[in-house]
Amino acid sequence: MNLLRRFGVNDGGNVTIIAAISIVPVLLAAGSAIDYIGANRLETSLQSAVDAAALAAAASPSDETSIKSALAATFLHNTAEFEATIPDVTVAEDRVTVSATATFPTSFMKLAGLESIPVNVTATATAITKPVCLLALNKTAPGAINLYGSTASITAQDCVVHSNSASATGLANTSGAMSTADVFCSTGGYAGTKFDPLPKTNCRAVKDPYAGLPVPDVSGCDFTNVGISAGTVNLYPGVYCGGLSISGGTANFAPGLYVMKDGSFKGSSSTTNIYGSEVTFYFYGDKSNLEITGGAVTDLSAPKTGPYAGLVFVQYPGNGGGSLNKITGHSDTKIIGAGYFPTQKLSIGGSGNFGVKSPYMSFVADELQFHGNGKITLSFDAAAAGFTNPGPREYWGTRLVK
Repeated sequence: MNLLRRFGVNDGGNVTIIAAISIVPVLLAAGSAIDYIGANRLETSLQSAVDAAALAAAASPSDETSIKSALAATFLHNTAEFEATIPDVTVAEDRVTVSATATFPTSFMKLAGLESIPVNVTATATAITKPVCLLALNKTAPGAINLYGSTASITAQDCVVHSNSASATGLANTSGAMSTADVFCSTGGYAGTKFDPLPKTNCRAVKDPYAGLPVPDVSGCDFTNVGISAGTVNLYPGVYCGGLSISGGTANFAPGLYVMKDGSFKGSSSTTNIYGSEVTFYFYGDKSNLEITGGAVTDLSAPKTGPYAGLVFVQYPGNGGGSLNKITGHSDTKIIGAGYFPTQKLSIGGSGNFGVKSPYMSFVADELQFHGNGKITLSFDAAAAGFTNPGPREYWGTRLVK
């Protein structure tokens, strides 16, 4: 009886065993929570590293090698305290997407057979840019963009005036008139004070936006040494060997491409009228250049589609740098589109308010000179002009898209 009585009341060991068994799930749950907290911290750190890598990649020049180099250096710097794979990068238009993985080794969850927790993150960044309506490509020339004369001035509405020259005076203004722009920027320095706002210096060089344009067929001659001095003449696309000179009368250009081969496109005198919609003038050969002077009334617009969309004037990049291109404008000068002279100078002058009628007018040249007593108005509203070609743009920073 005593034995049975003792057996009936001595159940403490069972309670201890049951309690020990029942606490295992509680400990496992708590340990799992600790592991998940650690994995979340790793995810946060990895996300920060990928965000920084995406911003660095978006800020780098657009070639693949530079993008990957900037990405890897930034990512490794920000992941020194944990192991992670070098991110994958995808470049689409103006966006860079970076994705990376890491593994968090578990402590408590190993009891349940889960040895690690995978962590995957993604970031997308884009470069912030501003439109550039004047761009000098020359990398060394003093005054690559140069305003001189008594009252020559520029008004660049909502766009950038940029010199790629590393010269201490790569952007210069000795005119007596104030020039204004959204931003004046020089890869080197600047001279003069008639800028509003004052130029930024040590700016990143702007990439040639039109490098790689196709070269048209220049074989043969459709027209040779064409001259117009009076009357109304209708002109048609083709290769103009020896160029085209209009010293009087009215020239109506049908839409298309006009190749000036080894000769100039000249429009001179106040009795000259030049009209053309959806036209591009291509200058091929060292003797080929543009000269619109003498008060000629000019109304030209670029094509909206095709290889030269948005471009009214295009100089063949293989031309030597000896020729000087000239536009002397006034209030009746209307050019809707861009002018591109990658190895030659462009001289712009005149009187009145040249460009005020153009919703989109920009120039890219080896060097740009502005003179006379006119006010040159430059606008960059491509949408208003019906153009989809964005033209040159100035790097202004980066931001995360998501």
